[in-house]
Amino acid sequence: MGSRAWRCRPKETITIRDSVKDLCEAISYFGATVSTTSPERAFTTLRGHPPRLRVSDSFEVPQSLSKPEAGITITVPAKKSALLAVAPLAYYLLATVKTGERFTIETDTGFIHNMDSENIPDAAHSALIRCFYLDCLVRTEGLYPFDLQERHDFEEISEVSLDYSKLYGQSLSKRMETYFEVDHRCIDEIKSDWPVTAFVEPSTTGIESLPHLVYELADIQPADPPRYTGDEARQFVLDAFLQSGQKTRSTSLVFENEANFVDVPEAESRQTVWVGNGIPLNSSKFLLEGYKNHTVVADQAGSNDGNRDSSSMINASVVCNEETMESEPGDIKKVINSLDDFPVELSIYNHLSTHELRQVLKEKTDYLHFVGHASPDGLECSDGMLDVSTIEQSNVSTFFLNACQSFRQGKRLVELGSSGGIVTYSDISDKYALEISGLVVQLLKTGATIGTCLSIIQETTPIGGHYAVVGNHSAGLIQGDDNSLYLQRISEDGKRYHLEVTVYAAVTPDYKIGGLSNTTLDSVERHSIIPSQFSTNVEWPELEEFLSLTDLPVVYEDELITKDTLFETIEQQRSSGTDSSE
Repeated sequence: MGSRAWRCRPKETITIRDSVKDLCEAISYFGATVSTTSPERAFTTLRGHPPRLRVSDSFEVPQSLSKPEAGITITVPAKKSALLAVAPLAYYLLATVKTGERFTIETDTGFIHNMDSENIPDAAHSALIRCFYLDCLVRTEGLYPFDLQERHDFEEISEVSLDYSKLYGQSLSKRMETYFEVDHRCIDEIKSDWPVTAFVEPSTTGIESLPHLVYELADIQPADPPRYTGDEARQFVLDAFLQSGQKTRSTSLVFENEANFVDVPEAESRQTVWVGNGIPLNSSKFLLEGYKNHTVVADQAGSNDGNRDSSSMINASVVCNEETMESEPGDIKKVINSLDDFPVELSIYNHLSTHELRQVLKEKTDYLHFVGHASPDGLECSDGMLDVSTIEQSNVSTFFLNACQSFRQGKRLVELGSSGGIVTYSDISDKYALEISGLVVQLLKTGATIGTCLSIIQETTPIGGHYAVVGNHSAGLIQGDDNSLYLQRISEDGKRYHLEVTVYAAVTPDYKIGGLSNTTLDSVERHSIIPSQFSTNVEWPELEEFLSLTDLPVVYEDELITKDTLFETIEQQRSSGTDSSE
């Protein structure tokens, strides 16, 4: 019998100078925290968190770290942008990184693969996807012989017949040589949308954020996108938002002349993160403080992975400073109190003064849900505005500021001690604010991260583009007790229902990228890699049983609703004889 600890947070710190040489050397140590060279390293739980990077005036590596000896070397041009882009690949391959004229991957056995040096970020990510997915297929020959859907799909389309058993026993470098013989189009056919794309400014902040992005295997794209301020920003931002046409709760100005908005590019991934200065639109705002604060919360909670387990008390506070939204705290209370396996201490406050809200922010709270008005200058209280930057420290871990224009206040909460939260760019209508409030809490209570919450509301609601995440997008409320996190899209298909399931990574390390997902559906017998997506047609009794296993919201006929609302709708249809599945 043996045991090991999940290494979900950085334990060591590498100090580097702001130079290509030092950055190259530091990245070569990232793979030291990966527990194995076997294909099982595709599981997050076998990949330890890389050490922190701190830019200073000297270079120093802790004696506890040593470069991995996997026999793989990655060569890239001597540019910070190139090094940032290849860092996740170097970490996953346990590779040594050096600079040279071209982008190449070579092994100590003489194998050399020339990569696309014109677009290094895309080439590096393509190589990572190739090695990661093929590791997932090969590991089915080892300790985890699950019947994997992606393996069946690959074997149907690939002209290269892989000897999985032989590959499983080979060294990492030898196995990688075979991987590069596979047509990349076969990998494209079996892969799902990647969890995270990070657009990164090649700055000190970008460098120090690298270990956290690498741990997520993020698609790192060095970038310097266009920025807009003043009147130019106003038109740009208004064009970016989906207009709801509803009456809003605020008439204050959304934009100030000094506001700096960033036109973050679109990406084919579940989440997009901006690492740099400015206010990103349709993207999470990475704040290094959120990752540092998440570590502090984990240490205080006594949890190895930074999140509460089922024996811990959850402290949640709901503050409603808006008369027209007084029904929201009651709705949230119903959702949170249904957490049978997680004891909850819930506090509800109405019409707080600035002093009273200041005290709430100072108290230890796992989740804060604020309802009311906000502006860049503060959160509205009964006696004025509270600028959260005037408090000494935020002891709120995760938050949802469901208030107009709460971006800056949320950012300040993270800078003062919070892990991360959901905020708004602009004015939000009462109608949509109420709907999104309940859906976010429903998602959080099933183990979703705040980043996943943002992705889902952006995909499925008319005003999802008005919301953003600041801080650590991987922060969450609890570890859900379900195997993984689903979003079910349901539509009627003749006498049956068409079910499309998107599997997201969840808070717990078991069910992040590379984990395994399966369902109780009779028509879906095999496991899938997280993240994944599949569809099937089912009869109502089987669908009802499947949906009853969790409290996750669903998308029915293109509308995101709660599970209870869906059941009521279907029951009404069936009782009236209008259900086409009859």
